Amino acid sequence: MDEKVKQKAEIACYFKRYDEAEQIFRDIDRKDLALDLRMRLGDWGKVIHLIEQGAGNDEMLKRAYKNLGDYSAERQKWSKACKYYKLANDFENLAHAYYKMEDFLAL
Repeated sequence: MDEKVKQKAEIACYFKRYDEAEQIFRDIDRKDLALDLRMRLGDWGKVIHLIEQGAGNDEMLKRAYKNLGDYSAERQKWSKACKYYKLANDFENLAHAYYKMEDFLAL
């Protein structure tokens, strides 16, 4: 890496100080790098937060919602999964979640 600040952030990532690394990226106005970091970690809640602050695009937002829906479905939290699948427009998984909840009217 060519910039010392980016090197410092990657070192913080290596030592699992992810919040510090994200803050470094945000301080140098590189929300795209902070977003990439959170996506690599699978921290989809923070990915959504960063996208709402102006980083990323609609496709990334849908991907984050789908991953949160998958996370909720794996833990059998079907109502949360429905919420996230609906936001992601993932109708196949949404139908599956409604079926698991036995919400046949919504299905």
